[in-house]
Amino acid sequence: MSSLTLHPDKLRHPFKRAYKRFRKPLRCALIACAALLVAHQTNIDDIAYRQLAEYITPAELKDRSIWLNQYHIDGQPILLDNITEISGLTWSSDTQTLFAVANDPPRVVEFKPDGQILRIIPLKGFHDVEAITWIGNDTFLVADERRQDVGQVVIKADTQTLDRADSPIVTIGIGAGRNKGFEGLAWHPESQSIFVAKERDPLTIYRIKGFISESRNNLEVSQDEGLNKAVARDNQDLSGLHLDSRSGNLLVLSDQSSLLSEITMDGDIISSIDLGWLPGTGITQAEGVAMDDKGDIYIVEEPNRLYRLTKKK
Repeated sequence: MSSLTLHPDKLRHPFKRAYKRFRKPLRCALIACAALLVAHQTNIDDIAYRQLAEYITPAELKDRSIWLNQYHIDGQPILLDNITEISGLTWSSDTQTLFAVANDPPRVVEFKPDGQILRIIPLKGFHDVEAITWIGNDTFLVADERRQDVGQVVIKADTQTLDRADSPIVTIGIGAGRNKGFEGLAWHPESQSIFVAKERDPLTIYRIKGFISESRNNLEVSQDEGLNKAVARDNQDLSGLHLDSRSGNLLVLSDQSSLLSEITMDGDIISSIDLGWLPGTGITQAEGVAMDDKGDIYIVEEPNRLYRLTKKK
């Protein structure tokens, strides 16, 4: 029986011809993959989106909204001396200062916009405070993540400590005891209601009416389907809230998504900013957001960094 013998060089010829034929498309594909990788690493897609949104959005909408597309980090991050485990953040128009909550041990920290610490107020009886919001007249709301409750406290110029036993408390308690509870608070003065952000599992924003009243007998806890759909669209979790009284829109902060979004009460996403894209290393563990009377935005990053974002002029 005869046998057929092929020389190894002849076996390689078809592959050489195939390589020559597809060499150009292969190079184009490799270049495209590299470009996508660079875009992912440098957030070129986010830059392009922001530029497009800036171009096509009517000036009227920009004027009546917060319009995050025009914000940038002002200066370097500020280290808050001797503070760790910082979380929720709020601005007080009474004192023109910022208030944050921190744990280990639970406490409220008051500081100036430049990061100068003014005082530290121990929180007696509180366990895992993760959010704070100012509602006026030296009055604040604080949220306990694991207990999933909200307490009302008064912080005056001479306040040295705050006791849970002296505070009105409202408990929602859905999945209480888990470390995926309340992470954000926002106050809506017109409706006298509180927006409460549950971190995830499920990611939800609750609305509480009737808590800021003398009787508190007619508490109403609800969820807005449109708002929660919008919040869940781009966010893996929730880590902070702020309600802008001028536009009526919510600032929604996500730590895991490195995202700050502006969302209307009807669930329309107006603008957003990718915090990981910001110059430097970006903001990697955002835990609280607030806005002052001038419109400057402040974000705290765990363990103790403060960022200020201002609008480009």
